Amino acid sequence: MDQIEPSADEAIAVFIASAAKQPLLDAAFELWRLRYRLDSIAGRPTAEEVRINCTLTPEQLTAKYRYDRDHAHEGPR
Repeated sequence: MDQIEPSADEAIAVFIASAAKQPLLDAAFELWRLRYRLDSIAGRPTAEEVRINCTLTPEQLTAKYRYDRDHAHEGPR
């Protein structure tokens, strides 16, 4: 039997509903942890984001990743 995949809006709503039940910082961490799945649901990175990521050194990528993780509760930059 084939299962029907949820739409993008439904999948995002499930993630947000799950995060909404948690304290703020825990919810921010959960959404940060799911960011790649959310990005793949919402769409691919923009050409500008790809260009920037391709020009970063490994040290800069590490710093960017660490900053994004440490400041997930502040929302997107």
